[in-house]
Amino acid sequence: VHYRFADSAGTVTSTGSTSNMFDPDPPVIGTISLQPDAGNLVRVTPAISDAASGLESWQATLNPADPGPVNAASRESITLAAAAGQTVYVRGIDRAGNVSAWASAAVPLPAAVPAAPQQATVELTGTRVRESGDAVLAARCESASGTCQVRVILVVGGKNVSTADGVVQSGRTAALTAKLPATLQRSLARRGTIRATVRSEVTSDGVTTVASKPVTLVAPDAREVVQTAAAVVRGSKDSLTVAARCRGSLAARCRAKVDLQLVGVGSRGRAANQATIIGQAKMEGPTGARIGTRIVLDAVGRRLLKKHGTLRVRPVITVRGKAFRGPTVLLGGMDARAWIRAVLAELDRHGPVRADLNATLDRVHGREITPQAGADIIERDILPDRVDTLARLRALAPPPARLDYVRRDVIEAFVVSIAANKGTMAHLRAGGMPTNDPTSRLHERATAVKKKLMADLARAGKPLGIEVPPARRLWP
Repeated sequence: VHYRFADSAGTVTSTGSTSNMFDPDPPVIGTISLQPDAGNLVRVTPAISDAASGLESWQATLNPADPGPVNAASRESITLAAAAGQTVYVRGIDRAGNVSAWASAAVPLPAAVPAAPQQATVELTGTRVRESGDAVLAARCESASGTCQVRVILVVGGKNVSTADGVVQSGRTAALTAKLPATLQRSLARRGTIRATVRSEVTSDGVTTVASKPVTLVAPDAREVVQTAAAVVRGSKDSLTVAARCRGSLAARCRAKVDLQLVGVGSRGRAANQATIIGQAKMEGPTGARIGTRIVLDAVGRRLLKKHGTLRVRPVITVRGKAFRGPTVLLGGMDARAWIRAVLAELDRHGPVRADLNATLDRVHGREITPQAGADIIERDILPDRVDTLARLRALAPPPARLDYVRRDVIEAFVVSIAANKGTMAHLRAGGMPTNDPTSRLHERATAVKKKLMADLARAGKPLGIEVPPARRLWP
Protein backbone atom coordinates (compact mmCIF):
# COMPACT_ATOMS: atom_id res chain seq x y z
CA VAL A 1 0.00 0.00 0.00
CA HIS A 2 1.53 3.31 -1.07
CA TYR A 3 0.48 6.55 0.59
CA ARG A 4 1.30 10.24 0.60
CA PHE A 5 0.32 13.33 2.59
CA ALA A 6 -0.41 16.73 1.07
CA ASP A 7 -1.23 20.06 2.64
CA SER A 8 -4.17 22.30 1.65
CA ALA A 9 -2.10 23.84 -1.15
CA GLY A 10 -1.63 20.46 -2.73
CA THR A 11 2.06 20.18 -1.84
CA VAL A 12 3.12 16.63 -1.10
CA THR A 13 4.88 16.64 2.27
CA SER A 14 5.52 12.97 2.88
CA THR A 15 5.28 9.63 1.06
CA GLY A 16 5.81 6.04 2.06
CA SER A 17 4.58 2.52 1.71
CA THR A 18 3.87 -0.53 3.79
CA SER A 19 3.10 -4.15 3.02
CA ASN A 20 1.24 -6.94 4.70
CA MET A 21 0.57 -10.57 3.96
CA PHE A 22 -2.90 -12.03 3.56
CA ASP A 23 -2.81 -15.79 4.07
CA PRO A 24 -6.13 -17.46 3.13
CA ASP A 25 -4.75 -20.99 2.80
CA PRO A 26 -4.56 -23.60 5.59
CA PRO A 27 -1.41 -25.63 6.26
CA VAL A 28 -0.64 -28.59 3.99
CA ILE A 29 -0.32 -31.99 5.65
CA GLY A 30 2.05 -34.38 3.96
CA THR A 31 2.96 -37.77 5.35
CA ILE A 32 1.90 -38.98 8.81
CA SER A 33 4.47 -41.33 10.33
CA LEU A 34 3.00 -43.80 12.85
CA GLN A 35 5.50 -45.93 14.77
CA PRO A 36 3.91 -48.56 17.12
CA ASP A 37 5.47 -48.89 20.55
CA ALA A 38 5.01 -51.37 23.39
CA GLY A 39 1.71 -51.38 25.25
CA ASN A 40 -0.59 -50.16 22.46
CA LEU A 41 1.26 -46.87 22.13
CA VAL A 42 2.08 -45.18 18.83
CA ARG A 43 4.42 -42.28 18.11
CA VAL A 44 2.82 -39.74 15.72
CA THR A 45 5.22 -37.66 13.58
CA PRO A 46 3.42 -35.58 10.93
CA ALA A 47 4.99 -33.57 8.11
CA ILE A 48 3.09 -30.25 8.08
CA SER A 49 4.07 -27.15 6.10
CA ASP A 50 2.70 -23.67 5.54
CA ALA A 51 4.48 -21.61 2.88
CA ALA A 52 2.80 -18.29 3.72
CA SER A 53 2.50 -17.33 7.40
CA GLY A 54 4.13 -20.49 8.77
CA LEU A 55 2.92 -23.27 11.05
CA GLU A 56 1.79 -22.19 14.53
CA SER A 57 0.66 -25.51 16.07
CA TRP A 58 -0.82 -28.93 15.35
CA GLN A 59 -3.08 -31.55 16.89
CA ALA A 60 -3.32 -35.33 16.75
CA THR A 61 -6.24 -37.39 18.02
CA LEU A 62 -8.20 -40.61 17.56
CA ASN A 63 -11.49 -38.68 17.53
CA PRO A 64 -11.85 -35.37 15.59
CA ALA A 65 -14.75 -34.45 17.87
CA ASP A 66 -12.23 -34.38 20.74
CA PRO A 67 -9.10 -32.78 19.19
CA GLY A 68 -7.05 -33.00 22.36
CA PRO A 69 -4.14 -30.72 23.34
CA VAL A 70 -2.49 -28.23 20.98
CA ASN A 71 1.16 -28.95 20.19
CA ALA A 72 3.61 -26.18 19.31
CA ALA A 73 5.06 -26.25 15.81
CA SER A 74 8.50 -26.95 17.29
CA ARG A 75 7.31 -30.25 18.73
CA GLU A 76 8.03 -32.96 16.16
CA SER A 77 6.01 -35.86 17.57
CA ILE A 78 3.70 -37.05 20.38
CA THR A 79 2.63 -40.44 21.69
CA LEU A 80 -0.97 -41.65 21.65
CA ALA A 81 -2.60 -44.76 23.08
CA ALA A 82 -3.77 -46.49 19.90
CA ALA A 83 -4.12 -50.10 18.86
CA ALA A 84 -3.14 -51.44 15.46
CA GLY A 85 -5.74 -50.60 12.82
CA GLN A 86 -7.10 -47.52 14.61
CA THR A 87 -7.16 -44.24 12.72
CA VAL A 88 -5.08 -41.25 13.82
CA TYR A 89 -6.23 -37.79 12.69
CA VAL A 90 -3.87 -34.84 12.34
CA ARG A 91 -4.51 -31.18 11.50
CA GLY A 92 -2.37 -28.02 11.41
CA ILE A 93 -2.99 -24.39 12.38
CA ASP A 94 -0.96 -21.61 10.79
CA ARG A 95 -0.05 -18.20 12.23
CA ALA A 96 -2.93 -16.57 10.38
CA GLY A 97 -5.36 -18.82 12.22
CA ASN A 98 -6.22 -21.04 9.21
CA VAL A 99 -7.04 -24.59 10.28
CA SER A 100 -6.45 -27.45 7.83
CA ALA A 101 -8.85 -30.31 7.29
CA TRP A 102 -8.19 -33.46 9.28
CA ALA A 103 -5.77 -35.82 7.54
CA SER A 104 -5.71 -39.40 8.70
CA ALA A 105 -3.65 -42.55 8.70
CA ALA A 106 -4.21 -45.99 10.18
CA VAL A 107 -1.90 -47.46 12.81
CA PRO A 108 -0.10 -50.28 11.01
CA LEU A 109 -0.87 -53.85 11.98
CA PRO A 110 1.79 -55.97 13.63
CA ALA A 111 4.10 -57.78 11.28
CA ALA A 112 2.38 -61.07 12.13
CA VAL A 113 -0.89 -59.82 10.63
CA PRO A 114 -0.53 -60.53 6.90
CA ALA A 115 -3.11 -58.30 5.27
CA ALA A 116 -4.71 -54.91 5.74
CA PRO A 117 -8.43 -54.41 5.17
CA GLN A 118 -9.53 -54.12 1.55
CA GLN A 119 -9.19 -50.54 0.27
CA ALA A 120 -12.29 -48.74 -0.92
CA THR A 121 -12.38 -46.91 -4.23
CA VAL A 122 -14.44 -43.96 -5.43
CA GLU A 123 -15.13 -42.93 -9.01
CA LEU A 124 -16.24 -39.41 -10.00
CA THR A 125 -18.95 -39.97 -12.61
CA GLY A 126 -19.77 -36.32 -13.35
CA THR A 127 -19.64 -32.67 -12.28
CA ARG A 128 -22.01 -29.78 -12.86
CA VAL A 129 -22.57 -26.30 -11.45
CA ARG A 130 -26.03 -25.32 -10.26
CA GLU A 131 -27.47 -21.85 -10.70
CA SER A 132 -26.96 -21.40 -6.95
CA GLY A 133 -23.19 -21.66 -7.47
CA ASP A 134 -22.90 -25.15 -5.97
CA ALA A 135 -20.64 -27.65 -7.70
CA VAL A 136 -22.35 -31.05 -7.66
CA LEU A 137 -19.90 -33.95 -7.79
CA ALA A 138 -21.33 -37.42 -8.48
CA ALA A 139 -19.31 -40.15 -6.71
CA ARG A 140 -19.64 -43.94 -6.94
CA CYS A 141 -18.14 -46.12 -4.20
CA GLU A 142 -16.96 -49.69 -4.06
CA SER A 143 -16.19 -51.03 -0.57
CA ALA A 144 -16.17 -54.42 1.13
CA SER A 145 -17.73 -52.90 4.26
CA GLY A 146 -20.76 -51.55 2.37
CA THR A 147 -20.15 -47.81 2.88
CA CYS A 148 -17.48 -45.22 2.16
CA GLN A 149 -16.79 -42.02 4.08
CA VAL A 150 -15.96 -39.70 1.18
CA ARG A 151 -14.40 -36.25 1.18
CA VAL A 152 -13.95 -34.40 -2.10
CA ILE A 153 -11.79 -31.29 -2.35
CA LEU A 154 -12.11 -28.97 -5.34
CA VAL A 155 -8.73 -27.51 -6.36
CA VAL A 156 -8.43 -24.57 -8.78
CA GLY A 157 -5.07 -23.03 -9.64
CA GLY A 158 -3.36 -25.16 -7.02
CA LYS A 159 -5.61 -23.88 -4.20
CA ASN A 160 -8.35 -25.73 -2.32
CA VAL A 161 -11.52 -23.71 -3.01
CA SER A 162 -14.27 -25.95 -1.62
CA THR A 163 -14.80 -29.21 0.28
CA ALA A 164 -17.72 -31.63 0.54
CA ASP A 165 -18.19 -34.65 2.81
CA GLY A 166 -20.67 -37.50 2.65
CA VAL A 167 -21.36 -41.20 3.08
CA VAL A 168 -21.74 -43.21 -0.13
CA GLN A 169 -23.29 -46.67 -0.21
CA SER A 170 -21.12 -49.27 -1.93
CA GLY A 171 -22.18 -49.89 -5.52
CA ARG A 172 -24.27 -46.69 -5.68
CA THR A 173 -23.77 -43.10 -6.84
CA ALA A 174 -24.32 -40.13 -4.54
CA ALA A 175 -24.16 -36.38 -5.15
CA LEU A 176 -21.78 -34.33 -3.00
CA THR A 177 -22.28 -30.57 -3.05
CA ALA A 178 -19.36 -28.12 -2.78
CA LYS A 179 -20.14 -24.38 -2.57
CA LEU A 180 -18.01 -22.28 -4.92
CA PRO A 181 -16.61 -18.98 -3.55
CA ALA A 182 -18.17 -15.81 -5.00
CA THR A 183 -14.92 -14.82 -6.76
CA LEU A 184 -14.78 -18.19 -8.51
CA GLN A 185 -18.47 -17.91 -9.49
CA ARG A 186 -17.81 -14.51 -11.12
CA SER A 187 -14.77 -15.90 -12.94
CA LEU A 188 -16.83 -18.86 -14.16
CA ALA A 189 -19.54 -16.50 -15.49
CA ARG A 190 -16.92 -14.45 -17.35
CA ARG A 191 -15.00 -17.40 -18.83
CA GLY A 192 -17.78 -19.95 -19.30
CA THR A 193 -15.61 -22.89 -18.17
CA ILE A 194 -12.84 -23.43 -15.63
CA ARG A 195 -10.43 -26.36 -15.41
CA ALA A 196 -10.18 -27.83 -11.91
CA THR A 197 -9.02 -30.93 -10.04
CA VAL A 198 -11.13 -32.97 -7.66
CA ARG A 199 -9.14 -34.75 -4.95
CA SER A 200 -11.04 -37.57 -3.25
CA GLU A 201 -10.26 -39.03 0.17
CA VAL A 202 -12.16 -42.27 0.78
CA THR A 203 -12.11 -43.93 4.19
CA SER A 204 -13.45 -47.45 4.65
CA ASP A 205 -12.45 -50.25 7.03
CA GLY A 206 -9.88 -47.92 8.61
CA VAL A 207 -8.08 -47.28 5.33
CA THR A 208 -7.95 -43.89 3.55
CA THR A 209 -7.41 -43.85 -0.19
CA VAL A 210 -6.51 -40.58 -1.95
CA ALA A 211 -7.02 -39.99 -5.69
CA SER A 212 -7.26 -37.00 -8.06
CA LYS A 213 -9.17 -36.39 -11.28
CA PRO A 214 -9.24 -33.36 -13.64
CA VAL A 215 -12.70 -31.88 -14.28
CA THR A 216 -14.21 -28.98 -16.23
CA LEU A 217 -16.66 -26.67 -14.43
CA VAL A 218 -19.26 -25.22 -16.81
CA ALA A 219 -21.23 -22.07 -15.94
CA PRO A 220 -25.02 -22.60 -15.79
CA ASP A 221 -27.24 -20.78 -18.30
CA ALA A 222 -28.83 -17.43 -17.49
CA ARG A 223 -32.60 -17.50 -16.93
CA GLU A 224 -33.89 -14.76 -19.24
CA VAL A 225 -33.19 -11.61 -21.23
CA VAL A 226 -34.15 -8.40 -19.40
CA GLN A 227 -32.89 -5.72 -21.80
CA THR A 228 -32.36 -5.60 -25.56
CA ALA A 229 -31.14 -3.02 -28.05
CA ALA A 230 -30.38 -2.99 -31.76
CA ALA A 231 -28.95 -0.43 -34.18
CA VAL A 232 -27.78 -0.29 -37.77
CA VAL A 233 -24.01 -0.54 -38.16
CA ARG A 234 -22.77 2.86 -39.31
CA GLY A 235 -21.65 2.77 -42.92
CA SER A 236 -23.44 -0.53 -43.58
CA LYS A 237 -26.86 -1.27 -45.06
CA ASP A 238 -26.96 -5.02 -44.52
CA SER A 239 -25.93 -5.51 -40.89
CA LEU A 240 -26.83 -4.39 -37.40
CA THR A 241 -25.51 -4.76 -33.87
CA VAL A 242 -27.63 -6.41 -31.20
CA ALA A 243 -27.02 -6.01 -27.48
CA ALA A 244 -28.71 -7.69 -24.53
CA ARG A 245 -28.49 -8.07 -20.79
CA CYS A 246 -29.48 -11.35 -19.11
CA ARG A 247 -30.75 -12.10 -15.63
CA GLY A 248 -29.32 -15.01 -13.67
CA SER A 249 -27.22 -16.01 -10.70
CA LEU A 250 -23.67 -14.87 -9.94
CA ALA A 251 -22.18 -17.93 -11.67
CA ALA A 252 -24.56 -17.94 -14.67
CA ARG A 253 -23.57 -17.14 -18.25
CA CYS A 254 -25.82 -15.81 -21.00
CA ARG A 255 -25.69 -18.15 -24.00
CA ALA A 256 -28.07 -16.87 -26.64
CA LYS A 257 -29.02 -17.51 -30.25
CA VAL A 258 -30.04 -14.41 -32.19
CA ASP A 259 -32.37 -14.70 -35.20
CA LEU A 260 -33.00 -11.69 -37.41
CA GLN A 261 -36.71 -11.79 -38.18
CA LEU A 262 -38.24 -10.02 -41.19
CA VAL A 263 -41.09 -7.71 -40.13
CA GLY A 264 -41.80 -5.71 -43.31
CA VAL A 265 -40.35 -4.76 -46.69
CA GLY A 266 -40.10 -1.46 -48.57
CA SER A 267 -40.02 2.10 -47.33
CA ARG A 268 -43.69 1.91 -46.35
CA GLY A 269 -43.05 -1.15 -44.17
CA ARG A 270 -45.41 -3.48 -46.07
CA ALA A 271 -46.23 -6.69 -44.22
CA ALA A 272 -44.00 -9.73 -44.67
CA ASN A 273 -43.92 -13.32 -43.53
CA GLN A 274 -42.76 -12.93 -39.93
CA ALA A 275 -41.52 -16.51 -39.87
CA THR A 276 -38.79 -15.53 -42.35
CA ILE A 277 -35.33 -15.48 -40.74
CA ILE A 278 -32.78 -13.53 -42.80
CA GLY A 279 -29.74 -13.68 -40.52
CA GLN A 280 -28.41 -15.50 -37.46
CA ALA A 281 -25.65 -15.10 -34.88
CA LYS A 282 -24.62 -16.31 -31.45
CA MET A 283 -24.12 -14.14 -28.39
CA GLU A 284 -22.42 -15.10 -25.15
CA GLY A 285 -21.22 -13.30 -22.04
CA PRO A 286 -21.56 -13.05 -18.26
CA THR A 287 -24.95 -12.49 -16.65
CA GLY A 288 -25.67 -8.87 -15.77
CA ALA A 289 -23.19 -7.46 -18.29
CA ARG A 290 -24.19 -5.88 -21.59
CA ILE A 291 -23.15 -8.29 -24.34
CA GLY A 292 -23.46 -7.84 -28.06
CA THR A 293 -23.01 -9.33 -31.50
CA ARG A 294 -23.24 -8.32 -35.15
CA ILE A 295 -25.71 -9.88 -37.58
CA VAL A 296 -25.20 -9.71 -41.34
CA LEU A 297 -28.07 -10.40 -43.75
CA ASP A 298 -27.95 -13.82 -45.37
CA ALA A 299 -28.41 -14.33 -49.13
CA VAL A 300 -32.21 -14.14 -48.88
CA GLY A 301 -32.04 -10.96 -46.85
CA ARG A 302 -29.59 -9.28 -49.23
CA ARG A 303 -31.79 -10.19 -52.20
CA LEU A 304 -34.87 -8.68 -50.49
CA LEU A 305 -32.91 -5.56 -49.52
CA LYS A 306 -31.76 -5.08 -53.10
CA LYS A 307 -35.32 -5.51 -54.39
CA HIS A 308 -37.17 -3.29 -51.89
CA GLY A 309 -34.50 -0.81 -50.79
CA THR A 310 -35.37 -1.06 -47.08
CA LEU A 311 -36.28 -3.86 -44.70
CA ARG A 312 -37.88 -3.72 -41.28
CA VAL A 313 -36.27 -6.37 -39.10
CA ARG A 314 -36.38 -7.43 -35.47
CA PRO A 315 -33.81 -9.47 -33.53
CA VAL A 316 -35.26 -12.40 -31.57
CA ILE A 317 -32.95 -13.56 -28.76
CA THR A 318 -33.44 -17.12 -27.51
CA VAL A 319 -32.17 -18.14 -24.06
CA ARG A 320 -32.96 -21.52 -22.51
CA GLY A 321 -35.43 -22.17 -25.33
CA LYS A 322 -37.42 -18.99 -24.57
CA ALA A 323 -37.55 -16.22 -27.19
CA PHE A 324 -37.28 -12.49 -26.36
CA ARG A 325 -38.04 -9.86 -29.00
CA GLY A 326 -35.83 -6.84 -29.55
CA PRO A 327 -36.77 -3.47 -31.13
CA THR A 328 -37.73 -3.11 -34.79
CA VAL A 329 -34.91 -1.66 -36.93
CA LEU A 330 -34.98 -0.29 -40.47
CA LEU A 331 -32.13 -1.58 -42.66
CA GLY A 332 -31.06 0.00 -45.92
CA GLY A 333 -30.69 3.65 -45.01
CA MET A 334 -33.11 6.54 -45.46
CA ASP A 335 -33.05 9.70 -47.55
CA ALA A 336 -33.11 13.05 -45.74
CA ARG A 337 -36.84 13.66 -46.20
CA ALA A 338 -37.88 10.21 -44.96
CA TRP A 339 -35.52 10.39 -41.98
CA ILE A 340 -36.70 13.84 -40.79
CA ARG A 341 -40.33 12.75 -41.11
CA ALA A 342 -39.58 9.58 -39.13
CA VAL A 343 -37.95 11.64 -36.37
CA LEU A 344 -40.87 14.09 -36.27
CA ALA A 345 -43.30 11.17 -36.09
CA GLU A 346 -41.45 9.75 -33.07
CA LEU A 347 -41.35 13.16 -31.37
CA ASP A 348 -45.04 13.70 -32.09
CA ARG A 349 -45.88 10.29 -30.63
CA HIS A 350 -43.84 11.16 -27.57
CA GLY A 351 -45.38 14.64 -27.11
CA PRO A 352 -48.08 13.59 -24.59
CA VAL A 353 -45.39 12.15 -22.32
CA ARG A 354 -43.93 15.64 -21.87
CA ALA A 355 -47.41 16.94 -21.05
CA ASP A 356 -47.90 14.17 -18.49
CA LEU A 357 -44.58 15.07 -16.85
CA ASN A 358 -45.52 18.77 -16.57
CA ALA A 359 -48.95 17.85 -15.21
CA THR A 360 -47.38 15.57 -12.60
CA LEU A 361 -44.96 18.28 -11.43
CA ASP A 362 -47.87 20.77 -11.26
CA ARG A 363 -49.83 18.34 -9.07
CA VAL A 364 -46.86 17.97 -6.73
CA HIS A 365 -46.38 21.75 -6.61
CA GLY A 366 -50.10 22.20 -5.86
CA ARG A 367 -49.86 19.51 -3.15
CA GLU A 368 -52.51 17.36 -4.84
CA ILE A 369 -50.09 14.44 -4.53
CA THR A 370 -46.98 13.88 -2.42
CA PRO A 371 -43.48 14.29 -3.89
CA GLN A 372 -42.98 10.52 -3.44
CA ALA A 373 -46.14 9.81 -5.45
CA GLY A 374 -44.86 12.14 -8.17
CA ALA A 375 -41.56 10.25 -8.23
CA ASP A 376 -43.47 6.97 -8.60
CA ILE A 377 -45.38 8.35 -11.61
CA ILE A 378 -42.13 9.50 -13.26
CA GLU A 379 -40.51 6.10 -12.68
CA ARG A 380 -43.57 4.08 -13.74
CA ASP A 381 -45.09 6.13 -16.60
CA ILE A 382 -42.61 8.73 -17.85
CA LEU A 383 -39.12 7.21 -17.89
CA PRO A 384 -40.03 3.87 -19.57
CA ASP A 385 -41.69 5.73 -22.47
CA ARG A 386 -38.70 8.04 -22.85
CA VAL A 387 -36.22 5.17 -22.81
CA ASP A 388 -38.36 3.34 -25.39
CA THR A 389 -38.50 6.40 -27.66
CA LEU A 390 -34.72 6.83 -27.40
CA ALA A 391 -34.27 3.19 -28.44
CA ARG A 392 -36.63 3.67 -31.40
CA LEU A 393 -34.77 6.79 -32.55
CA ARG A 394 -31.42 5.02 -32.28
CA ALA A 395 -32.81 2.09 -34.25
CA LEU A 396 -33.81 4.28 -37.23
CA ALA A 397 -31.77 3.63 -40.33
CA PRO A 398 -29.05 6.30 -40.56
CA PRO A 399 -29.71 9.50 -42.54
CA PRO A 400 -27.32 10.96 -45.14
CA ALA A 401 -23.97 11.93 -43.62
CA ARG A 402 -24.81 15.64 -43.91
CA LEU A 403 -27.55 15.13 -41.27
CA ASP A 404 -25.34 13.33 -38.76
CA TYR A 405 -25.26 16.45 -36.59
CA VAL A 406 -29.08 16.43 -36.37
CA ARG A 407 -29.04 12.75 -35.41
CA ARG A 408 -26.58 13.60 -32.61
CA ASP A 409 -28.96 16.38 -31.45
CA VAL A 410 -31.86 13.91 -31.31
CA ILE A 411 -29.95 11.36 -29.25
CA GLU A 412 -28.44 13.96 -26.90
CA ALA A 413 -31.82 15.61 -26.30
CA PHE A 414 -33.30 12.39 -24.97
CA VAL A 415 -30.19 11.32 -23.06
CA VAL A 416 -30.00 14.64 -21.21
CA SER A 417 -33.77 14.73 -20.62
CA ILE A 418 -33.75 11.22 -19.16
CA ALA A 419 -30.86 12.17 -16.86
CA ALA A 420 -32.74 15.30 -15.74
CA ASN A 421 -35.90 13.29 -15.07
CA LYS A 422 -33.95 10.77 -12.99
CA GLY A 423 -32.48 13.64 -10.98
CA THR A 424 -35.93 15.12 -10.38
CA MET A 425 -37.27 11.69 -9.37
CA ALA A 426 -34.51 11.29 -6.77
CA HIS A 427 -35.15 14.83 -5.50
CA LEU A 428 -38.89 14.12 -5.06
CA ARG A 429 -38.20 10.80 -3.30
CA ALA A 430 -36.12 12.76 -0.77
CA GLY A 431 -39.16 14.95 -0.06
CA GLY A 432 -38.16 17.95 -2.18
CA MET A 433 -40.51 20.08 -4.29
CA PRO A 434 -40.18 20.93 -8.02
CA THR A 435 -39.42 24.56 -7.13
CA ASN A 436 -36.20 23.67 -5.27
CA ASP A 437 -34.92 20.90 -7.57
CA PRO A 438 -31.08 20.90 -7.28
CA THR A 439 -30.85 19.41 -10.80
CA SER A 440 -32.16 22.64 -12.36
CA ARG A 441 -28.87 23.21 -14.19
CA LEU A 442 -29.30 19.84 -15.88
CA HIS A 443 -32.80 20.93 -16.90
CA GLU A 444 -31.37 24.14 -18.32
CA ARG A 445 -28.92 22.13 -20.38
CA ALA A 446 -31.74 19.87 -21.58
CA THR A 447 -33.74 22.93 -22.67
CA ALA A 448 -30.77 24.32 -24.61
CA VAL A 449 -30.21 20.98 -26.37
CA LYS A 450 -33.92 20.77 -27.28
CA LYS A 451 -33.90 24.28 -28.74
CA LYS A 452 -30.89 23.44 -30.87
CA LEU A 453 -32.53 20.21 -32.02
CA MET A 454 -35.73 21.95 -33.15
CA ALA A 455 -33.76 24.72 -34.89
CA ASP A 456 -31.59 22.18 -36.73
CA LEU A 457 -34.65 20.12 -37.72
CA ALA A 458 -36.38 23.23 -39.09
CA ARG A 459 -33.25 24.28 -40.98
CA ALA A 460 -32.78 20.81 -42.48
CA GLY A 461 -36.48 20.39 -43.32
CA LYS A 462 -37.12 23.75 -44.96
CA PRO A 463 -35.38 23.06 -48.31
CA LEU A 464 -37.17 19.66 -48.41
CA GLY A 465 -40.60 21.23 -47.94
CA ILE A 466 -41.02 19.86 -44.41
CA GLU A 467 -42.57 22.20 -41.87
CA VAL A 468 -41.46 21.52 -38.30
CA PRO A 469 -44.35 22.08 -35.83
CA PRO A 470 -43.97 24.33 -32.76
CA ALA A 471 -41.31 23.20 -30.35
CA ARG A 472 -43.62 23.19 -27.37
CA ARG A 473 -45.38 20.08 -28.72
CA LEU A 474 -42.31 18.17 -29.80
CA TRP A 475 -39.67 18.89 -27.21
CA PRO A 476 -38.47 15.64 -25.64
